[in-house]
Amino acid sequence: MLRQLLLPLNLVFCRDFNTYNPWWDPLYEARDKEGNTLVDWIDHHDLALLNTPGISTFHRLHIARPTNIDLTLAH
Repeated sequence: MLRQLLLPLNLVFCRDFNTYNPWWDPLYEARDKEGNTLVDWIDHHDLALLNTPGISTFHRLHIARPTNIDLTLAH
């Protein structure tokens, strides 16, 4: 779906991507397929990650630790 998205030059893109990658969540050592695909897409479009790596964006009482699945990107 993201590969088909045409991006304007002036852009701020916020989304619950629900993917994991050490780039935005350094404590999460595993990489999932969707996270790797998202990293490739971010690189391809020369986007900047505005999140501070390691600062959690998703919190729930029943999860072991907060995660960073809500990302903000800009061009």
